[in-house]
Amino acid sequence: MPQRRRNDSRVPHPAVRALMPYVNALAAAIGPVCEIVLHDFADPAHSLVRIAGSLTHRVPGAPMTNIVVDALQRGGDKTPDLFNYRSVAPDGRSLRSSTIFIRDDHRIVGALCVNIDIASLESADGLLRRLLHGVDQPAAEGLAAERDLPIERFGNTVADVLDDLIRQAVDAHGQPPVRLTKDERLALVADLEHRGAFLIKGGIEIVGQRLNISRFTIYSDLQGIRANRRLNGGDSAWPATTSVPEP
Repeated sequence: MPQRRRNDSRVPHPAVRALMPYVNALAAAIGPVCEIVLHDFADPAHSLVRIAGSLTHRVPGAPMTNIVVDALQRGGDKTPDLFNYRSVAPDGRSLRSSTIFIRDDHRIVGALCVNIDIASLESADGLLRRLLHGVDQPAAEGLAAERDLPIERFGNTVADVLDDLIRQAVDAHGQPPVRLTKDERLALVADLEHRGAFLIKGGIEIVGQRLNISRFTIYSDLQGIRANRRLNGGDSAWPATTSVPEP
């Protein structure tokens, strides 16, 4: 079993701590097909502080998921709660997930997440469609909010989450990293920055390793990208204190 990686001495934010007694209670009320997860965003790389259920096989100390990183990077503290979007368990089972952000004076400090195993329901739905119509019928299209989100995936380490973000960005650009021109590399780094890949500590090093780019090159690219964004009146939404460290 993966070992807990966060600092056990760190006390969660009071607004997060107040919900800790309800995690096991909610899981018991909904039943074995669910998982309840509580995050404290003070340490994004080890944000998971309490979990009940084992659908995603995570432990306390696991990082934020790609969905949460992406949402906060886009919306900052104004990010709305996310309801009923599709996610995938490590064993491939389909989940229906919701993320309710925890706020303190309008600042997002954590999240309460609910994951429901819908694999059996999908199988039953397919069987009913075959019985009713004689052929396989496509399921109804999902909610608009769900269609706008990438599929959520889960990991116990920062590398797990970043590998998924990197894969999405590389696929979107349609070129292996080794074949990228300088302009294409800058576009890829900008895309990864937009997806929140550099939000979590260690992101620059892991991205550099996966793409075979030196961390000094990524530092330089990010400084140029963010300087250009500031000139055009925009910047990363969350958190406000995120900056590129000196190499």
